[in-house]
Amino acid sequence: MKKNEHILKSIIEECKKHLKRMNYAYEKMLPLFPFTEKQILKLNDEKIALTDQMIYESNLKRLIVRKSGQNFEQKQNIILLNIPF
Repeated sequence: MKKNEHILKSIIEECKKHLKRMNYAYEKMLPLFPFTEKQILKLNDEKIALTDQMIYESNLKRLIVRKSGQNFEQKQNIILLNIPF
């Protein structure tokens, strides 16, 4: 397998894992949307963890960019990846 193919497959597998987790968190938090300040202040530990998981997308983007050998700091204001799963 070529090096680039291996890197791409690794990135896709990592994305699938994170997508599954983010979708779970989104489904659990959907009834609370849109968030208000009062709702956020009343979140229990479980809901905070689910919110953290949804926010985790930025870390996923960093991982993808780093694995592809690019500089994340130069890409942070650009949409980095749009792969439909």
